[in-house]
Amino acid sequence: MVKQTLNPIQQQAQDKQVTMKMFSVSRAMSILSRSDLNEVYNQLKSQMSAHEQAFKNLYFDAVLMTGTPEAIFFLKEKFQSQEMNKAQAMSLFMWLPQSLVLPTEQVLEAVMQWVQLPR
Repeated sequence: MVKQTLNPIQQQAQDKQVTMKMFSVSRAMSILSRSDLNEVYNQLKSQMSAHEQAFKNLYFDAVLMTGTPEAIFFLKEKFQSQEMNKAQAMSLFMWLPQSLVLPTEQVLEAVMQWVQLPR
């Protein structure tokens, strides 16, 4: 009975740890340039081939969480190069307004171009 009671508590603690780790990764990524984001992405992607889709989802989410202009340009490139599917893009678009830190004219133009890309 005690184990059954503790199990949800342990699961909640693990979920919070995952959330905090994602937040930490996102904060660290916020200082990376577009080419750095690309380099990290390519290195990790080659190591995560068995779980490529899950890796992409987590990586793209972490990049978006940075909210930087470089992140937006990186994500747009990944969509253009078809490394991101439409479902992933739609998920990112839903969180984009909460994530953008510096919505400059260039960033907003890039977002508009991204939204209008055919697929």
